[in-house]
Amino acid sequence: MAAVDRTKLISWRGVDADRWETARLDPSKEIGFLATGFQAGMDPEPYQLSYKLDVRRGFVHSHLVARVTGNGWHRELFLRRNESGAWTWRALSTGECQLPAPGAPQELAAELEGALDCDLGLAPLTNLMPVRRAKLHTDAGSCDILVVWVAVPELSLHAAPQRYEHLGRHDSGSTVRFSALDSGFTADLQLDPDGLVVAYPGLARRARSNQER
Repeated sequence: MAAVDRTKLISWRGVDADRWETARLDPSKEIGFLATGFQAGMDPEPYQLSYKLDVRRGFVHSHLVARVTGNGWHRELFLRRNESGAWTWRALSTGECQLPAPGAPQELAAELEGALDCDLGLAPLTNLMPVRRAKLHTDAGSCDILVVWVAVPELSLHAAPQRYEHLGRHDSGSTVRFSALDSGFTADLQLDPDGLVVAYPGLARRARSNQER
């Protein structure tokens, strides 16, 4: 008997700017996931982003491949975390634009010791990893983490300390508070039962089909 494909398309629309993202994955898996996605935006200039994200057992980052195209330029990023916890990356760039360079100096690798996740800029999908790893979509608690923040659309890399805190459950899912510890930014994320973002105040909201309305 053929295996049942449980993957589904999930989309978000920007609430702060003209932006759209769609990802395909199986959010019900308990060990990790493989996601492919697409994002398009107009700020700070028009761009199209495609990505493939592999998250292994324990909801820990394995690798990310991201490609961005704009008017007259193209960038690619290959970001990997190996079994020993070391982060490596390779960035390619063609054409000219006013954005910061992709990737980062190799010195960043030392700052990323202990980081388990990437955080893809403007993408609600990557909030899923720390939430599911700490079971914050179902259980009380909090976790402080260090992530590799991937700025979009430039694809530059940065070390970013973050906190996730379970605030409560409700009929349609849960609420988890996200905090960027280096800037003081916070947002109370509305999550579905699988831990995926439904509403990210100031950033994005889940798009719904006619069947879901």
